[in-house]
Amino acid sequence: MRRVIALVASPVLAIGLLAGCGGDEASSGSSGPMSIAVTPAADARNVGAGATVKVTGSNGRLTEVRVTDGKSDQLDGRYAPDRTAWNSTVPVKVGTRYTVHAWGEGADGAPVEKITRFSTTDVKRSDTLEIASVQPENGAKVGVGHPLMVTFNQPVEDRKIVQKALQVRTTPRVEGAWYWIDDVTVDYRPEKFWPAGTKVTLAAKLKDIQAGDGVLGGANRRSTFTVDRAQIITVDVDKHKLTVERDGKPLKTYDVTTGKKGWETRTGTKIVMDKERNKKWTDEAIDAPEDYEYRSKYAMRITNSGEFLHDAPWNRGTIGEANTSHGCIGLLPEAAEWLYQNTIVGDPVVVVGSSRPFDDLLNRVADWTVPWEKWKAGNADQT
Repeated sequence: MRRVIALVASPVLAIGLLAGCGGDEASSGSSGPMSIAVTPAADARNVGAGATVKVTGSNGRLTEVRVTDGKSDQLDGRYAPDRTAWNSTVPVKVGTRYTVHAWGEGADGAPVEKITRFSTTDVKRSDTLEIASVQPENGAKVGVGHPLMVTFNQPVEDRKIVQKALQVRTTPRVEGAWYWIDDVTVDYRPEKFWPAGTKVTLAAKLKDIQAGDGVLGGANRRSTFTVDRAQIITVDVDKHKLTVERDGKPLKTYDVTTGKKGWETRTGTKIVMDKERNKKWTDEAIDAPEDYEYRSKYAMRITNSGEFLHDAPWNRGTIGEANTSHGCIGLLPEAAEWLYQNTIVGDPVVVVGSSRPFDDLLNRVADWTVPWEKWKAGNADQT
């Protein structure tokens, strides 16, 4: 696998990746030689596994950034619109030495290159494999798009054996399949969204199984959640419209603004991961080129990397007319309030019309972007 992260408490983890929404881009630049700065610092040791990598360029623009581990796997990231900064969009993994290779072009036209290295903390393997978290939580009631998500306390060495110990029962019966998101996380979902009213029960029979070389399964665990009404939110980027369908019938339609050029809202199926009141947005959180600080009364997270549905009164003049955000889906206050009060965690949010794909399984929750035949075939034999 390329990356390992532990989603311990909840699938709704920002991991240091926050969003900000604002207005028009500002221009910047100055003359003189270019300098490149990298965080974590050169030769840093014991960098935390939740850290992200940041590369910034002064007096010029970044032309390319590569962050690779010892296996030459590359860390995903994105550039600021003016290419003065690059930020990884997933955290580093434990026990790994990374090389940061950055190239740039100064305002004076001169090429610049910088190479740094750092290493992350190593986590001693336990001799007992335990379940760290199950989502949805036991007894939860969720939307039709929420997969069953199981996270372990350490990388799973023998996926086939562990997966066989994870038994799922649905009432009424719905065919589903497991798929490993990374070395510590495995998800279960059906081909299409869960039917409304489905009861899903996980019986994790881990006790004393041979989970790897010298690793035994720990405690058994049982957890059940229920699927609520079938509500699906669709966002059309080109038409600047959001529609809500409940139990197969149109319910609401609202005007929206989505991500502008360079900050496009990703196309694909996501879910409502969390709901927040009085959310603060700043340029610093996403290295936006302009200065701003806004607040939304109603915000609903749909990706780890910072896409939200939220009220955007500062964009009132463009909502329904143009796409001017930094990737979020902005609504008028009254629309966002209704949506906040009438959505639950797990409601699908289907974005169409964007040129930017939503296809990173670690940018939770992107399970529905994997074709069913591939998902159903599974990947327990891959490490």
